[in-house]
Amino acid sequence: MAHLELDDVTKEYQSDETSVIAVDDVSVDVASGEFLVLVGPSGCGKSTTLRMIAGLEDVSDGHIRLDEQAIDDVPTQERDIAMVFQSYALYPHKSVHGNMSFGLEESTNLSSAEITETVEEVAALMGIDNLLDRKPGELSGGQRQRVALGRAIVRDPEVFLMDEPLSNLDAKLRADMRTELQHLQQRLGVTTVYVTHDQTEAMTMGDRIAVLNKGELQQIGTPLECYHQPENLFVAGFIGEPSMNCFDGRLEDCSIVTENIQYPLSPDLDLDHQDGASLVLGIRPEDIRIGKRATNETEFEAMVTLVEPMGNENIVHLGFDSATSNEEFVATTEGMPAVASGDRVAVEFPERVVHLFDGTTGAALKNRRLTFTDRSKAQLL
Repeated sequence: MAHLELDDVTKEYQSDETSVIAVDDVSVDVASGEFLVLVGPSGCGKSTTLRMIAGLEDVSDGHIRLDEQAIDDVPTQERDIAMVFQSYALYPHKSVHGNMSFGLEESTNLSSAEITETVEEVAALMGIDNLLDRKPGELSGGQRQRVALGRAIVRDPEVFLMDEPLSNLDAKLRADMRTELQHLQQRLGVTTVYVTHDQTEAMTMGDRIAVLNKGELQQIGTPLECYHQPENLFVAGFIGEPSMNCFDGRLEDCSIVTENIQYPLSPDLDLDHQDGASLVLGIRPEDIRIGKRATNETEFEAMVTLVEPMGNENIVHLGFDSATSNEEFVATTEGMPAVASGDRVAVEFPERVVHLFDGTTGAALKNRRLTFTDRSKAQLL
Protein backbone atom coordinates (compact mmCIF):
# COMPACT_ATOMS: atom_id res chain seq x y z
CA MET A 1 0.00 0.00 0.00
CA ALA A 2 1.17 3.51 -0.78
CA HIS A 3 0.35 7.10 0.08
CA LEU A 4 -0.39 9.13 -3.08
CA GLU A 5 -0.31 12.92 -3.09
CA LEU A 6 -1.21 15.45 -5.78
CA ASP A 7 0.19 18.85 -4.84
CA ASP A 8 -1.21 21.80 -6.86
CA VAL A 9 -1.13 19.74 -10.05
CA THR A 10 -1.87 21.59 -13.29
CA LYS A 11 -2.03 20.37 -16.88
CA GLU A 12 -1.95 22.92 -19.68
CA TYR A 13 -2.10 22.07 -23.37
CA GLN A 14 -0.52 24.65 -25.64
CA SER A 15 -0.57 25.21 -29.38
CA ASP A 16 0.80 28.03 -31.51
CA GLU A 17 -2.07 30.40 -30.71
CA THR A 18 -4.04 28.98 -27.81
CA SER A 19 -3.64 27.21 -24.50
CA VAL A 20 -6.16 25.12 -22.60
CA ILE A 21 -5.93 24.32 -18.90
CA ALA A 22 -7.36 20.83 -18.52
CA VAL A 23 -6.49 20.43 -14.82
CA ASP A 24 -6.20 23.54 -12.70
CA ASP A 25 -4.21 23.50 -9.44
CA VAL A 26 -5.66 20.25 -8.06
CA SER A 27 -4.49 18.99 -4.67
CA VAL A 28 -5.61 15.58 -3.43
CA ASP A 29 -4.18 13.40 -0.67
CA VAL A 30 -4.99 9.69 -1.08
CA ALA A 31 -4.29 7.67 2.06
CA SER A 32 -2.62 4.29 1.94
CA GLY A 33 -5.21 1.66 1.04
CA GLU A 34 -7.92 4.23 0.29
CA PHE A 35 -10.43 3.93 -2.56
CA LEU A 36 -10.77 7.43 -4.02
CA VAL A 37 -13.20 8.19 -6.85
CA LEU A 38 -12.66 11.11 -9.23
CA VAL A 39 -16.07 12.08 -10.57
CA GLY A 40 -17.36 14.80 -12.85
CA PRO A 41 -18.91 15.47 -16.26
CA SER A 42 -17.14 14.73 -19.53
CA GLY A 43 -14.22 17.09 -20.09
CA CYS A 44 -13.77 17.98 -16.42
CA GLY A 45 -10.15 16.74 -16.30
CA LYS A 46 -10.57 13.51 -14.34
CA SER A 47 -9.02 11.19 -16.95
CA THR A 48 -6.21 13.68 -17.57
CA THR A 49 -5.49 13.66 -13.83
CA LEU A 50 -5.35 9.88 -13.86
CA ARG A 51 -3.01 9.86 -16.87
CA MET A 52 -0.65 12.27 -15.10
CA ILE A 53 -0.51 9.94 -12.10
CA ALA A 54 0.28 7.05 -14.45
CA GLY A 55 2.95 9.05 -16.28
CA LEU A 56 1.08 9.03 -19.61
CA GLU A 57 0.81 12.84 -19.46
CA ASP A 58 3.44 15.30 -18.28
CA VAL A 59 2.65 17.58 -15.33
CA SER A 60 2.71 21.25 -16.37
CA ASP A 61 3.00 22.48 -12.78
CA GLY A 62 2.86 21.02 -9.27
CA HIS A 63 4.04 17.65 -8.05
CA ILE A 64 2.85 14.05 -7.73
CA ARG A 65 4.33 12.08 -4.85
CA LEU A 66 4.22 8.40 -3.99
CA ASP A 67 5.20 7.69 -0.37
CA GLU A 68 6.66 11.21 -0.13
CA GLN A 69 8.86 10.72 -3.21
CA ALA A 70 8.21 12.90 -6.26
CA ILE A 71 7.45 10.80 -9.35
CA ASP A 72 6.84 13.64 -11.84
CA ASP A 73 9.86 12.66 -13.92
CA VAL A 74 9.82 8.91 -13.22
CA PRO A 75 9.13 6.87 -16.38
CA THR A 76 5.73 5.18 -16.53
CA GLN A 77 7.12 1.66 -16.34
CA GLU A 78 9.05 2.48 -13.16
CA ARG A 79 6.19 3.98 -11.13
CA ASP A 80 4.86 0.69 -9.68
CA ILE A 81 1.37 1.74 -10.79
CA ALA A 82 -1.10 -0.45 -12.69
CA MET A 83 -3.88 1.00 -14.84
CA VAL A 84 -7.16 -0.50 -16.03
CA PHE A 85 -8.60 1.18 -19.12
CA GLN A 86 -12.17 1.74 -20.27
CA SER A 87 -11.52 -0.22 -23.47
CA TYR A 88 -9.89 -3.18 -21.61
CA ALA A 89 -6.91 -2.87 -24.03
CA LEU A 90 -6.40 -6.63 -24.31
CA TYR A 91 -4.15 -8.16 -26.97
CA PRO A 92 -6.59 -9.97 -29.30
CA HIS A 93 -4.01 -12.50 -30.53
CA LYS A 94 -2.96 -13.55 -27.03
CA SER A 95 -4.80 -15.92 -24.71
CA VAL A 96 -6.08 -14.83 -21.31
CA HIS A 97 -2.91 -16.31 -19.81
CA GLY A 98 -0.79 -14.44 -22.35
CA ASN A 99 -2.52 -11.13 -21.63
CA MET A 100 -2.11 -11.51 -17.88
CA SER A 101 1.50 -12.65 -18.04
CA PHE A 102 2.77 -10.14 -20.60
CA GLY A 103 3.54 -7.36 -18.12
CA LEU A 104 5.40 -9.72 -15.81
CA GLU A 105 7.45 -11.09 -18.69
CA GLU A 106 8.48 -7.60 -19.81
CA SER A 107 9.11 -5.91 -16.46
CA THR A 108 10.28 -8.59 -14.00
CA ASN A 109 12.95 -11.25 -13.65
CA LEU A 110 10.47 -13.94 -12.60
CA SER A 111 10.90 -17.38 -14.16
CA SER A 112 8.25 -18.83 -16.45
CA ALA A 113 7.12 -21.15 -13.66
CA GLU A 114 6.79 -18.26 -11.20
CA ILE A 115 4.85 -16.20 -13.72
CA THR A 116 2.48 -19.08 -14.45
CA GLU A 117 1.92 -19.64 -10.73
CA THR A 118 1.15 -15.95 -10.19
CA VAL A 119 -1.22 -15.79 -13.16
CA GLU A 120 -3.10 -18.90 -12.04
CA GLU A 121 -3.48 -17.58 -8.49
CA VAL A 122 -4.90 -14.27 -9.69
CA ALA A 123 -7.11 -15.96 -12.28
CA ALA A 124 -8.60 -18.09 -9.50
CA LEU A 125 -9.16 -14.95 -7.43
CA MET A 126 -10.98 -13.32 -10.36
CA GLY A 127 -13.00 -16.45 -11.18
CA ILE A 128 -11.49 -16.82 -14.66
CA ASP A 129 -9.11 -19.74 -14.06
CA ASN A 130 -11.15 -21.83 -16.52
CA LEU A 131 -10.65 -19.24 -19.27
CA LEU A 132 -6.86 -19.04 -19.40
CA ASP A 133 -6.60 -20.68 -22.84
CA ARG A 134 -9.26 -18.53 -24.50
CA LYS A 135 -8.72 -15.44 -26.66
CA PRO A 136 -10.46 -12.11 -25.80
CA GLY A 137 -12.82 -12.51 -28.76
CA GLU A 138 -14.25 -15.62 -27.14
CA LEU A 139 -15.12 -13.83 -23.88
CA SER A 140 -18.11 -11.82 -22.70
CA GLY A 141 -17.76 -8.20 -21.66
CA GLY A 142 -17.68 -9.12 -17.99
CA GLN A 143 -15.03 -11.77 -18.57
CA ARG A 144 -12.86 -9.36 -20.56
CA GLN A 145 -13.17 -6.86 -17.71
CA ARG A 146 -11.99 -9.48 -15.22
CA VAL A 147 -9.01 -10.28 -17.44
CA ALA A 148 -8.08 -6.58 -17.59
CA LEU A 149 -8.33 -6.35 -13.80
CA GLY A 150 -6.35 -9.57 -13.39
CA ARG A 151 -3.59 -8.26 -15.64
CA ALA A 152 -3.23 -5.28 -13.29
CA ILE A 153 -3.39 -7.37 -10.11
CA VAL A 154 -0.61 -9.80 -11.12
CA ARG A 155 1.84 -6.94 -11.04
CA ASP A 156 1.15 -6.42 -7.31
CA PRO A 157 1.40 -2.62 -7.72
CA GLU A 158 1.48 0.09 -5.07
CA VAL A 159 -1.44 1.91 -6.73
CA PHE A 160 -4.35 0.90 -8.96
CA LEU A 161 -5.69 3.43 -11.48
CA MET A 162 -9.06 2.69 -13.10
CA ASP A 163 -10.43 4.80 -15.94
CA GLU A 164 -14.19 4.16 -16.24
CA PRO A 165 -13.63 0.38 -16.35
CA LEU A 166 -17.34 -0.51 -16.16
CA SER A 167 -18.78 1.86 -18.74
CA ASN A 168 -18.88 -0.77 -21.52
CA LEU A 169 -20.96 -3.22 -19.47
CA ASP A 170 -24.74 -3.50 -19.37
CA ALA A 171 -26.60 -2.12 -16.35
CA LYS A 172 -27.00 -5.42 -14.45
CA LEU A 173 -23.41 -6.54 -14.97
CA ARG A 174 -22.15 -3.05 -14.12
CA ALA A 175 -23.96 -3.20 -10.77
CA ASP A 176 -22.54 -6.67 -10.07
CA MET A 177 -19.00 -5.59 -11.00
CA ARG A 178 -19.25 -2.55 -8.72
CA THR A 179 -19.72 -4.89 -5.79
CA GLU A 180 -16.97 -7.23 -6.96
CA LEU A 181 -14.51 -4.36 -7.33
CA GLN A 182 -15.22 -3.11 -3.83
CA HIS A 183 -14.71 -6.56 -2.30
CA LEU A 184 -11.54 -7.04 -4.36
CA GLN A 185 -10.04 -3.69 -3.36
CA GLN A 186 -10.82 -4.30 0.31
CA ARG A 187 -9.25 -7.76 0.13
CA LEU A 188 -6.09 -6.52 -1.60
CA GLY A 189 -5.87 -3.25 0.35
CA VAL A 190 -4.28 -1.44 -2.60
CA THR A 191 -4.49 2.33 -2.87
CA THR A 192 -6.95 2.94 -5.72
CA VAL A 193 -7.96 5.97 -7.79
CA TYR A 194 -11.10 5.33 -9.83
CA VAL A 195 -12.43 7.65 -12.53
CA THR A 196 -16.10 7.79 -13.51
CA HIS A 197 -18.73 10.21 -14.76
CA ASP A 198 -21.42 8.12 -13.06
CA GLN A 199 -22.27 9.66 -9.69
CA THR A 200 -23.98 6.41 -8.62
CA GLU A 201 -20.65 4.59 -8.97
CA ALA A 202 -18.96 7.38 -7.05
CA MET A 203 -21.47 7.29 -4.20
CA THR A 204 -21.51 3.51 -3.81
CA MET A 205 -17.83 2.68 -4.33
CA GLY A 206 -15.59 5.38 -2.92
CA ASP A 207 -14.24 5.83 0.59
CA ARG A 208 -14.08 9.44 -0.53
CA ILE A 209 -15.01 11.19 -3.75
CA ALA A 210 -13.35 14.16 -5.42
CA VAL A 211 -15.72 16.18 -7.59
CA LEU A 212 -14.14 17.96 -10.58
CA ASN A 213 -15.62 20.53 -12.96
CA LYS A 214 -13.80 22.40 -15.73
CA GLY A 215 -10.48 21.18 -14.40
CA GLU A 216 -11.04 22.51 -10.88
CA LEU A 217 -11.57 20.51 -7.70
CA GLN A 218 -15.01 21.42 -6.36
CA GLN A 219 -15.11 19.27 -3.22
CA ILE A 220 -13.51 16.22 -1.69
CA GLY A 221 -15.16 14.21 1.06
CA THR A 222 -17.09 11.09 1.91
CA PRO A 223 -20.10 10.29 -0.27
CA LEU A 224 -22.47 11.37 2.52
CA GLU A 225 -20.62 14.65 3.03
CA CYS A 226 -20.77 15.52 -0.66
CA TYR A 227 -24.44 14.52 -0.86
CA HIS A 228 -25.76 16.21 2.29
CA GLN A 229 -23.21 19.02 2.66
CA PRO A 230 -22.28 20.20 -0.86
CA GLU A 231 -19.84 23.08 -0.84
CA ASN A 232 -21.40 24.75 -3.87
CA LEU A 233 -24.24 24.61 -6.39
CA PHE A 234 -22.33 22.44 -8.84
CA VAL A 235 -21.78 19.64 -6.32
CA ALA A 236 -25.38 19.94 -5.11
CA GLY A 237 -26.70 19.50 -8.64
CA PHE A 238 -24.25 16.85 -9.81
CA ILE A 239 -24.34 14.46 -6.85
CA GLY A 240 -27.68 12.72 -6.42
CA GLU A 241 -30.27 11.16 -8.70
CA PRO A 242 -32.75 12.75 -9.10
CA SER A 243 -30.68 15.85 -8.53
CA MET A 244 -31.38 18.54 -5.97
CA ASN A 245 -34.21 20.97 -6.76
CA CYS A 246 -32.90 24.53 -6.95
CA PHE A 247 -35.00 27.70 -7.02
CA ASP A 248 -33.44 31.04 -7.99
CA GLY A 249 -34.58 33.94 -5.86
CA ARG A 250 -33.64 37.03 -3.91
CA LEU A 251 -33.52 38.01 -0.25
CA GLU A 252 -36.44 40.11 0.98
CA ASP A 253 -37.26 40.73 4.65
CA CYS A 254 -35.66 37.49 5.86
CA SER A 255 -37.37 35.45 3.14
CA ILE A 256 -36.31 34.02 -0.20
CA VAL A 257 -38.65 35.23 -2.92
CA THR A 258 -38.59 33.12 -6.07
CA GLU A 259 -40.74 33.17 -9.18
CA ASN A 260 -43.45 31.12 -7.49
CA ILE A 261 -42.85 30.95 -3.75
CA GLN A 262 -41.86 33.04 -0.76
CA TYR A 263 -39.88 30.95 1.72
CA PRO A 264 -39.27 32.35 5.22
CA LEU A 265 -35.79 32.00 6.67
CA SER A 266 -35.06 31.46 10.33
CA PRO A 267 -33.98 34.61 12.19
CA ASP A 268 -31.17 32.47 13.64
CA LEU A 269 -29.65 32.08 10.18
CA ASP A 270 -26.80 34.57 10.16
CA LEU A 271 -26.57 35.71 6.53
CA ASP A 272 -24.10 38.39 5.52
CA HIS A 273 -26.38 39.51 2.68
CA GLN A 274 -28.52 42.57 2.08
CA ASP A 275 -32.09 42.64 0.79
CA GLY A 276 -32.10 42.09 -2.96
CA ALA A 277 -29.13 39.72 -2.86
CA SER A 278 -29.32 36.77 -5.24
CA LEU A 279 -29.90 33.47 -3.42
CA VAL A 280 -30.75 29.90 -4.43
CA LEU A 281 -33.00 27.67 -2.36
CA GLY A 282 -32.24 23.95 -2.65
CA ILE A 283 -33.97 20.79 -1.44
CA ARG A 284 -33.43 17.10 -2.17
CA PRO A 285 -36.41 15.28 -3.77
CA GLU A 286 -36.67 12.82 -0.88
CA ASP A 287 -36.93 15.67 1.62
CA ILE A 288 -40.08 17.17 0.08
CA ARG A 289 -43.28 16.22 1.89
CA ILE A 290 -46.51 15.89 -0.04
CA GLY A 291 -49.88 16.43 1.64
CA LYS A 292 -53.47 17.33 0.89
CA ARG A 293 -53.51 21.01 1.80
CA ALA A 294 -51.07 23.72 2.81
CA THR A 295 -51.21 24.47 6.53
CA ASN A 296 -48.12 26.59 7.22
CA GLU A 297 -45.78 29.07 5.58
CA THR A 298 -43.27 26.44 4.46
CA GLU A 299 -45.94 24.62 2.43
CA PHE A 300 -47.06 25.51 -1.09
CA GLU A 301 -49.73 24.44 -3.54
CA ALA A 302 -48.52 22.50 -6.58
CA MET A 303 -49.86 20.38 -9.43
CA VAL A 304 -48.69 16.83 -10.15
CA THR A 305 -47.59 16.72 -13.80
CA LEU A 306 -46.15 13.20 -13.99
CA VAL A 307 -45.62 10.16 -11.75
CA GLU A 308 -42.85 7.65 -12.53
CA PRO A 309 -43.39 4.42 -10.54
CA MET A 310 -40.02 2.81 -9.79
CA GLY A 311 -41.26 -0.02 -7.61
CA ASN A 312 -39.61 0.86 -4.33
CA GLU A 313 -40.35 4.56 -4.83
CA ASN A 314 -42.18 7.00 -7.06
CA ILE A 315 -40.64 10.00 -8.76
CA VAL A 316 -43.27 12.73 -8.70
CA HIS A 317 -42.90 15.70 -11.06
CA LEU A 318 -44.61 18.85 -9.84
CA GLY A 319 -45.33 22.29 -11.21
CA PHE A 320 -46.76 25.50 -9.86
CA ASP A 321 -50.27 26.55 -10.83
CA SER A 322 -49.21 29.57 -12.82
CA ALA A 323 -49.98 30.36 -16.44
CA THR A 324 -46.69 32.26 -16.76
CA SER A 325 -44.39 29.69 -15.13
CA ASN A 326 -42.87 26.53 -16.56
CA GLU A 327 -40.81 25.85 -13.42
CA GLU A 328 -40.98 22.21 -12.33
CA PHE A 329 -39.45 20.28 -9.48
CA VAL A 330 -39.24 16.65 -8.37
CA ALA A 331 -40.17 14.78 -5.21
CA THR A 332 -39.75 11.11 -4.36
CA THR A 333 -42.27 9.11 -2.34
CA GLU A 334 -42.26 5.56 -1.03
CA GLY A 335 -44.38 2.57 -1.94
CA MET A 336 -47.53 2.58 -4.02
CA PRO A 337 -48.34 5.81 -5.88
CA ALA A 338 -50.47 8.01 -3.61
CA VAL A 339 -50.93 10.74 -6.22
CA ALA A 340 -51.60 10.84 -9.96
CA SER A 341 -51.06 13.29 -12.81
CA GLY A 342 -53.41 16.23 -12.51
CA ASP A 343 -53.75 16.06 -8.71
CA ARG A 344 -53.44 19.29 -6.78
CA VAL A 345 -51.32 18.78 -3.66
CA ALA A 346 -49.53 20.67 -0.92
CA VAL A 347 -45.75 20.36 -0.77
CA GLU A 348 -43.65 21.19 2.26
CA PHE A 349 -40.00 22.17 2.34
CA PRO A 350 -39.03 21.49 6.00
CA GLU A 351 -36.63 24.17 7.16
CA ARG A 352 -34.15 21.76 8.74
CA VAL A 353 -33.41 20.03 5.39
CA VAL A 354 -33.29 22.94 2.93
CA HIS A 355 -30.03 24.22 1.47
CA LEU A 356 -29.13 27.80 0.68
CA PHE A 357 -26.56 29.03 -1.83
CA ASP A 358 -25.16 32.38 -2.89
CA GLY A 359 -26.74 33.10 -6.26
CA THR A 360 -23.63 34.90 -7.55
CA THR A 361 -20.76 32.67 -6.39
CA GLY A 362 -22.68 29.41 -5.95
CA ALA A 363 -21.09 28.89 -2.51
CA ALA A 364 -23.14 27.04 0.09
CA LEU A 365 -24.54 29.27 2.84
CA LYS A 366 -26.61 26.63 4.65
CA ASN A 367 -26.68 22.83 4.48
CA ARG A 368 -28.47 20.23 6.52
CA ARG A 369 -26.21 19.08 9.34
CA LEU A 370 -24.73 15.60 9.21
CA THR A 371 -23.62 14.12 12.53
CA PHE A 372 -22.37 10.64 13.29
CA THR A 373 -23.85 9.15 16.44
CA ASP A 374 -21.61 6.09 16.17
CA ARG A 375 -19.27 4.41 13.67
CA SER A 376 -22.04 2.73 11.71
CA LYS A 377 -25.03 5.06 11.84
CA ALA A 378 -25.45 8.62 10.59
CA GLN A 379 -28.17 10.90 11.90
CA LEU A 380 -29.44 13.81 9.84
CA LEU A 381 -30.55 16.90 11.73
